[in-house]
Amino acid sequence: MKVVKIKSADGPLTKILIRSKKDTRLFKLTELVYCRAERNYTRLHFADGNSCLSYVSLSKVAGV
Repeated sequence: MKVVKIKSADGPLTKILIRSKKDTRLFKLTELVYCRAERNYTRLHFADGNSCLSYVSLSKVAGV
């Protein structure tokens, strides 16, 4: 999966786009509870209890 951060031209970061070979999902940052490093990957955990694994490192996910 690839993580893409989305900023509006006049405001702060509000959404995160997560792409994989299977699908693309758009989440509001308010739905994201925490991110956890798993070696060179990042597991994103959401308020609804779901999680997804991104091949992007945690340092890249955290960089804004």
